[in-house]
Amino acid sequence: MWQKITKADVVRGRIIRLDSMDGAYNMATILSVKEDEVTIARPMAYASEHYDMKQPYLYSEVFSIRLEKMCAENTDIHVYNGGSLLTT
Repeated sequence: MWQKITKADVVRGRIIRLDSMDGAYNMATILSVKEDEVTIARPMAYASEHYDMKQPYLYSEVFSIRLEKMCAENTDIHVYNGGSLLTT
């Protein structure tokens, strides 16, 4: 069950869903939380119909969101209720 993110949910390793991003790549992982900046990574895999390769081109878009914006009343960011932390 997905729920809106709160400040208590903003911890390193948390898997989040960005509803405003269309497509299969609307999931991301929180990489770091420093003061009011939250750095997240969104994975991607590129493929081309003109080039067949055995090793896909994997990429991670890394960007930051302000904590205040991330947890705002009108946020489109959700976390999975019941825990979705990555283990290291």
